[in-house]
Amino acid sequence: MIPHLTTTGEILDRSEKDGTEPRRAWHKSHGKWESDPIVDDLSLVLEAQDGLVIIGGCCHAGILNTCAHVSKMFDERIHAFIGGSHMLHFTRDEVSHVADVLEQTYGPPQLYLNHCTGKKTMAQVREQFGSEIAHDCRVGTELTYEIN
Repeated sequence: MIPHLTTTGEILDRSEKDGTEPRRAWHKSHGKWESDPIVDDLSLVLEAQDGLVIIGGCCHAGILNTCAHVSKMFDERIHAFIGGSHMLHFTRDEVSHVADVLEQTYGPPQLYLNHCTGKKTMAQVREQFGSEIAHDCRVGTELTYEIN
């Protein structure tokens, strides 16, 4: 056990669009190939001094579903989201919806989106929030957070 670091576990409530791609992810169930909802997707949550920091891999559960799940787990504000958002194939309207909910519900958190977010999605998020919220987060980026 690592103090101040928790896993989300599986995120099954996916009332918002998730990051799965039914035609791309498959698993075998009872001898038959089926679309994989990737329920074993999870993120890490760091309890930092400024608030919660979510560290996602590809966030197949969806960034909004992940933030909602974390909000139910903790009574603290989400300070930052780091990692992939798997919004590479989201439409412009879907990305706008995600950004609107992040802003209205979460403040918005600092966003360090990378890899499976996609360049067009990242540009749109940066256009909506500006570079003071939507940061570049390439390989080698170092972030430091104080913990209580």
